[in-house]
This record gives sequence, C-alpha cells and structure tokens, in this order.
Amino acid sequence: MATSVLVPLSEYLTTSYEPDCEWIDGELKERTRGTNSHGSLQVFFIRFFSLHEERWQVRVVCELRMQVALRRFRVSDVVVLRATDPFEEIVTTPPLLCIEILSPEDRISDLQEKIDD
Repeated sequence: MATSVLVPLSEYLTTSYEPDCEWIDGELKERTRGTNSHGSLQVFFIRFFSLHEERWQVRVVCELRMQVALRRFRVSDVVVLRATDPFEEIVTTPPLLCIEILSPEDRISDLQEKIDD
C-alpha cells in the first residue's frame, strides 16, 4: 500500500478518489493502482458472477465501499452480494464474497488486517 493521510469521516463519505481509498480509524489509505493483469482478473470475476446472477440470486459489484466497523471502511476489487440484501450505496450488510486481487506491492500484514475485517 502507498501512503496514508488523516481525513474526517464526513469528508471521506462525500469525496470520490481515483482509485477509491479505504478509511481506517480516521486514516485515508490508498489502494494499489490496478495493472492490466489486475484489471483483466477483475473483469473475469465480474463476468463470471454476472452470468450466474439470476440462477444464484446474487449481485456482483466492483470496487464497492463497505463499512466493516464503526470507524473502518474497506473497498474490495469485486464484491458478491445476495440478491435479497438491501441496496446500499455504502454496504453495511456482510457480503457473500469479497475478492481482492493481489499486486506485487501488497504486503502480507496489510492483507491480513483486511482479511480480519
């Protein structure tokens, strides 16, 4: 992961970042920028789950903000939600599946923290 900056929650929730950032205990955390390989894998998973949305009763979304705790917002590369889950701009209902596509710059300690969330 790259850099981090302190940002109030109200600012985070009303700001668009490119690529989107995570917000952990007041700290804005940049995510690894995508590469061609990263993007291709993301498209693969989105297409795969999209083909089965109706039969499996799921919805697939990319780079979705999720509130995983009171002061923790994460962004996963691909998120699979149940079709019956409420439609939320920022998801608070636990998703069925989160897919994180790793880059060579990703550190195990950062990933473990995200997995724990």
